Amino acid sequence: MATGYSLTQCTRKVKKLTGKTPYAFLKDYRLRKALRSLHDSKDRIGNIAKDHGFKNSTHFTRSFREAFGILPSKYAQLSG
Repeated sequence: MATGYSLTQCTRKVKKLTGKTPYAFLKDYRLRKALRSLHDSKDRIGNIAKDHGFKNSTHFTRSFREAFGILPSKYAQLSG
């Protein structure tokens, strides 16, 4: 790796700094960006999901509800 660390060492360092695995950290980051997009944009949920790196809107909806306790469609409706 360009950092001089192995994948295992990088994973350990990220987890120590953030309390999350690299995957969980990035997923949380993408969900928070999507949350802002839902609040600021009138774009379709499927487009927002795709723009933020989710493979499909079903995966995005499930992840969003697990993270925030509300469906993205309901959040968009309440914030719009």
